[in-house]
Amino acid sequence: MATNPTSTTHPTLLDVVSRLDGDGKIAPIAEVLNEDLPILRDIGFIQCNSDQRHVHTIRTGLPTPTWRKLYGGVLPSKSQTAQVTDVCGNLEAYSEVDKDLADLNGNTSAWRFSEERPFIEAMGQTMAETIFYGDVTVNPERFTGIAPRYNTLNTDTPCARMVKSMGGTSDLTSLYFISHSVFHGLYPKGSTGGLSKTDKGQVTITKDDGSMFEAYRTHFKWGIGTTLDDWRGCARVCNVDINNVDGDALIAAMIKAKNEILAKYVGRTKLYVRREIMTILELAALSKSYQCLKITEAADQFKTSFFGIPIVVCDSISINEDQVTAD
Repeated sequence: MATNPTSTTHPTLLDVVSRLDGDGKIAPIAEVLNEDLPILRDIGFIQCNSDQRHVHTIRTGLPTPTWRKLYGGVLPSKSQTAQVTDVCGNLEAYSEVDKDLADLNGNTSAWRFSEERPFIEAMGQTMAETIFYGDVTVNPERFTGIAPRYNTLNTDTPCARMVKSMGGTSDLTSLYFISHSVFHGLYPKGSTGGLSKTDKGQVTITKDDGSMFEAYRTHFKWGIGTTLDDWRGCARVCNVDINNVDGDALIAAMIKAKNEILAKYVGRTKLYVRREIMTILELAALSKSYQCLKITEAADQFKTSFFGIPIVVCDSISINEDQVTAD
């Protein structure tokens, strides 16, 4: 059977051979390209209240009470609210494998599963990235993630006080304090939620030259969105130049951001960072503590938590973020 070494859409016979062990069975695949995607494990999901949309009301201002003097009056007041609509996006993919290729050595199911794993991983990476950076004003087919909700330093915007800038202008990343009490995933109303996989069975594939072959096809679909109940439950340290970070200044900005979060939300808050940032924090801890602590004790200060808030390394956080400004 001839193989096409340049094929990128369908696995070749060479791919099969590389995944067989000495007994002709599918060998485990080393997922060397896998990234740490803890946000997918941590985020809780709720069902949309309107098909693929979730409509909810957030409070933007409190009523004004009055100190009343004798025989004086009290002016009526009310709180201010705003209605917010969050939407879900549908991420889909198809996996196709030549039927004869999959049937080799009677390992049809194992081979098909080995082909499905990278599709699942790719969808997971795409979803995790969108949870952080999705923006329907830029890509209306997606959904809005956490970064666009905390993307201004303009003090006229209430949530700007939850955003602390490190002043960088290039090679930028952020640290995200996310409370899972207020930031949730969404799934479309009436759906089961999560990633669905449908075995489409044997299909006939027609190539560009008109020739055909039989294949097995699998369809993947994932409908998801996010919603934020209270902007006072999350915070962001932005404009962090990954190549020029002062550890002490970064820790100071983290403290300021942490202290903006309402106390009632801190208990379910996690701090998501790049692994490079994790290294910077641990080195800063060592620098500050080497005279009074053992190295392992000093490193442990930031290895698991920041003032009791768990620190989580997440590779889906970018090092090429746009600069957050007051404009």
